[in-house]
Amino acid sequence: MLLRQVYPEETYQDIIGSVYMTLGVADKKNFGQFFTPFSVAKLMAAVTMDTTNLSQYTVERPMTICDPACGSGILLLAAASVLPRDFIDEGRVEFYGMDLDKTCVDMAKLNLTLYGLVRQKGFVKTLNSLTQNEINRIPEPYKGHVQQTLFDLNERKKAA
Repeated sequence: MLLRQVYPEETYQDIIGSVYMTLGVADKKNFGQFFTPFSVAKLMAAVTMDTTNLSQYTVERPMTICDPACGSGILLLAAASVLPRDFIDEGRVEFYGMDLDKTCVDMAKLNLTLYGLVRQKGFVKTLNSLTQNEINRIPEPYKGHVQQTLFDLNERKKAA
């Protein structure tokens, strides 16, 4: 059962990330993490996708939504909240999320699963576990940013 079936008025809220921030776990990890409030994320998604012609996207050529620093997945949830649900259910959109923090990736995976947003083609993974095939699937300009971040991580490991 999906969370939206139990609490339809709370659709796409980032409950997990909110609890994580409230408990102060992010502060204790010293990663400088701050989770975007849902209202801000939804406004960003609405403004970004306001003029998007959804009819141009098909199952064969889906819309790709990528957050290369996804945290708990709030921006992916916000993007889903401004799309028609049938558009999502038909598989006309793919969600890609990456983060350095495995805990955040796990939260994002759980959030996307709770709202039925997990699809065969998209993924949410830690950056350093991406395969070359997965990197190639990331839409531009994010692919270049991800590759640079991975390069920077590898250089830091060599220097340590």
